[in-house]
Amino acid sequence: MDMQPKELLAILQKEVVPALGCTGPTAVSYVAAEAATAVGGTPLKVEVKVDRHIGTKNSDVGIPGTSAVGLKMAAALGALVGDAAVGLNVLHNVTPQDEKKALAFSKSGAVTVEPDLETEILGLFMDCTVTTDKGIGRAVVVKTHTNLVYREANGKVQVTCAIIGAISGSGFTGVAATGPIMIPRMVEQGYPRGFATALVTVSPVLGLLIPPSAIMIIYGWITETSILACFLSTVGPGLLVMFLFCFINMLSCRKFDLTLMPPMPIREKVQVTGKRFFTAIPALLMPIIILGGIYGGAFTPTEAAAVAALYSIPVGLWVYRAMKLKDVKKMTFDSICSIGSIMIMIVFCLMLSQTFVMLKVPQALIEIIFGLTTNKTLILILMNLFLFLVGMIVNDSTGMLLCAPLLLPLVQQLGISPVQFAAIMGVNLAMGGVTPPYASILYLGMRIGKCEFSEILTPTMKLLIFGYVPVVFLTSFWPDLSLFLPRLFGYAV
Repeated sequence: MDMQPKELLAILQKEVVPALGCTGPTAVSYVAAEAATAVGGTPLKVEVKVDRHIGTKNSDVGIPGTSAVGLKMAAALGALVGDAAVGLNVLHNVTPQDEKKALAFSKSGAVTVEPDLETEILGLFMDCTVTTDKGIGRAVVVKTHTNLVYREANGKVQVTCAIIGAISGSGFTGVAATGPIMIPRMVEQGYPRGFATALVTVSPVLGLLIPPSAIMIIYGWITETSILACFLSTVGPGLLVMFLFCFINMLSCRKFDLTLMPPMPIREKVQVTGKRFFTAIPALLMPIIILGGIYGGAFTPTEAAAVAALYSIPVGLWVYRAMKLKDVKKMTFDSICSIGSIMIMIVFCLMLSQTFVMLKVPQALIEIIFGLTTNKTLILILMNLFLFLVGMIVNDSTGMLLCAPLLLPLVQQLGISPVQFAAIMGVNLAMGGVTPPYASILYLGMRIGKCEFSEILTPTMKLLIFGYVPVVFLTSFWPDLSLFLPRLFGYAV
């Protein structure tokens, strides 16, 4: 792979939300508190790896809510008395006695804060390990300093953002957030590096199928098909792909000499899960508002986005206290820029679509195809191969914009519902993101997993051939897989 660090950083800067105005010490306190809370007990040792820039710019910065300064004191306070449940207001209850205790703990040599040179290139997360009298806890936080992406206790994973791709609709985000954390852990437990990298890299592509999916919004708009019906059409294929990936991983694990940690006691698991769930309720309400409102008919997808944006502002400002009023202006400006660039791309693609119509390109394509064969099965196979090849050379959004208006008249001639065709296009184009030569998500995964192409190729092909290709053909030839949910919600498809 020839992707350079600067190119990789440029990708990640587009995919990862910039820091929301909090200081390095605050973030260090938060990640230390998360790691200590994960395992419980009295902290004996705290090790934090941070971005190089955080380390150089915040060594003497004051710690909000205290009279202390420095990253080591921040780590010590977070581990000893930090309240992780309140997010970035982690040190809201610190007393002078707590500061004295943390100072002594810090000076004892039990606290280290060092730059992680490998992850500094990504500029993506900070990593904290806390050893207590009950074991070892670990937490990793995305560089926004607000999103916990991983937490474990005594080697047992408690939380991971494996569904981040589905939440963000971005395979890049899923790989960038989970890869640096999950791949090393899987390798430590006995997974071959190539297989671990392939599994973590291929899985976030599900974010393009599980609602809300960005490419389904694009398809619905340019083909004038119900966006909600398009969302529902890819749920079945997405869940089936997820099940097949899990099944393939289960079979493959039997060949590996894995080192597994003992399970967490049920009582402790229930306590930790309950506490975290209660803390996460305000954030979990957002997808409920979005999807529940759309599916319940309360508002359209566009209105749902507006409602979610309005809901997130007070939650971020006053519930989690992860942002300030001045950050709202910057986020609004960034959103306007992103939407503007997307709109320009869509306008030109719509112009191309109208050109196709004026030149009767779809009709010519239909005549050519039906001149070769009128067999519906053969035409669907050819169309899937065409979409697969498109996905190999362009990204999913571009492929959707170019191919949907061109192929929709053809599939309608075959008697295929536009909603089923949305699912067919979705599964094909999503697979293209991990299929060379374009394969931008695959290359990013290789860089993060420190894996050669020869190592990742075989397990990736195994996952695609046995986990993805069957779903592509099932989606094409078994309409109920993609149309069951839309029909259940009353759509005449």
